[in-house]
Amino acid sequence: MPHLIPPAPPLKNIRRKGLVKVALGLAIFGAGLAIAHIVLPYFGQQLTPPGLIPLGLPGAYALAGLIEVITGMPFLEVALRWDQLKGWQRGALGTLIVLIAATVILWIFTLAVAD
Repeated sequence: MPHLIPPAPPLKNIRRKGLVKVALGLAIFGAGLAIAHIVLPYFGQQLTPPGLIPLGLPGAYALAGLIEVITGMPFLEVALRWDQLKGWQRGALGTLIVLIAATVILWIFTLAVAD
């Protein structure tokens, strides 16, 4: 059953909205992390991994915006197109995306450690 996709706004508008999502998500994530590192020690508390879970929401929002910036399509349209791929195609592309992301992360980490 085909999904009806509403007409998308112009690409420039989508990319701009995606960039706003990235900036807003990263700003909220950074503010939450800074507050946690400043306020918690004041009360004698320490940030724990379960305490980072609420910071994942603005991070996910920023990543959704990043997908919009990269693809130029609304996130829901990208999701619909992803779902329409065959299973082996999703597996192959998903593996490729993970490998590229790991390479970029390791490259950034290597540059940060080298300095």
